[in-house]
Amino acid sequence: MTRILFPAFLLLFLGCSAAERESPTRGNLTLLASESLAPLMNQEAFEFHRIYPGINVTVLPALTREAIVALFTDTIKAAATDRPLNEEELSVMTSAKLPIMETKIGEDALVVLVNRKNGLSQLSLTDLGRILSGGITHWDQIPSSRRKGSIQLSLTKRNSGIYELLEKHFFKLERGINIQAPTTSQEAVIEEVKRNPSTLGIVSFSFFKSVGVAAASTLRPLQIAGQPDSGKG
Repeated sequence: MTRILFPAFLLLFLGCSAAERESPTRGNLTLLASESLAPLMNQEAFEFHRIYPGINVTVLPALTREAIVALFTDTIKAAATDRPLNEEELSVMTSAKLPIMETKIGEDALVVLVNRKNGLSQLSLTDLGRILSGGITHWDQIPSSRRKGSIQLSLTKRNSGIYELLEKHFFKLERGINIQAPTTSQEAVIEEVKRNPSTLGIVSFSFFKSVGVAAASTLRPLQIAGQPDSGKG
């Protein structure tokens, strides 16, 4: 049974207003979306276009930080991300007086995965924090895995929403996350876990749900117990 790990924010940021010849129901809009949100945003764009044929919305996937930077530099007018603006970004927005609106549109979660050849079925949040910080580096430090050798942690690299949620929101990892197999996409995380029984991967629940049925024979979502701590151990 899948245990949803954490709630994660899904937000929509709206930048400067469009040109006068455009309106909320007419014109063209490019929206950058975090990978986990891109399928949902494509569905929403299709439905919006069905109701309002005069507007065309193009959804492009991007790392969360890249989407926010593009919004701040007025490269795009809208972005859907898997986390709220952090303190640094809020400071930039305030000092530059950027006309950006932030709206929460839903909630997501994170899922911790292993290969089915790994005997592990559950993991405490304390041990997960220690894996993220490098305090636990080998599978024999978690006897229930029934494996030996190094843990290959795989998740999307720095500047992704998942990385920042884990590093700053849930575990307060002052030295960052110790990733052995960083990727540029959650799809690559899934493939890494499928390929290597020594890998522990973390993806969003919404993304896992979109591929879960096809990957069920090779992936196992872990049950997670406890409350997050600092992860410094």
